Amino acid sequence: MNPIAVVIGFVPLELFAFLNGPLPVAAAAAVGAVTSLVIALATAHRGTPTLSVVQVISLGAISAIAFAGGTATRHFLAAYGGSLSSMALGGYMLLTAPFAPFTAAIARAAVPRDTWASPRFLDTNRRISAVWGVAVFVPGLILLTVTALGPTPSELHSPLLRWGPAVVLIIFAVRYTKRTVTQARNNQPVAPQPPGVH
Repeated sequence: MNPIAVVIGFVPLELFAFLNGPLPVAAAAAVGAVTSLVIALATAHRGTPTLSVVQVISLGAISAIAFAGGTATRHFLAAYGGSLSSMALGGYMLLTAPFAPFTAAIARAAVPRDTWASPRFLDTNRRISAVWGVAVFVPGLILLTVTALGPTPSELHSPLLRWGPAVVLIIFAVRYTKRTVTQARNNQPVAPQPPGVH
């Protein structure tokens, strides 16, 4: 499983976080929601693109509420929308990891069909999905906490605060994914080769 395929699934959320500020929150969330929809349609052949669907719903809701709401609503969503949507997506990933790990749909493209229901395949994807859930949930929680404590606008929009925790945790998740997949592959028995193949 290529970790980059996992990272691509978070592009809408990161796009919203990047555009929220330069664009009004309603427009930034709408761009994220449309991007989620495009990714969902492009990856539907791998199975139900649950992460994209969750982002379509959450970012679409933020956009609709911001468009319909008043100044106070838009100000609240501009300040808290990114952290809340990150926590919602990360929370979903953590809650579903034990019985429906989202990485399983990505990993199925790289392994034989007869391994999809194996305990090793499922356990590997449960652990990887949980780590990615933490990598998405924790930065949202950090940003939510700092925002609630009342930082100045320059502090709130500083790149270190907005992107630092996410970058560190995503790098960790990518490395963990590579290491876990390698270990799972190394523990698998070598498939018997046809006669005459060496």
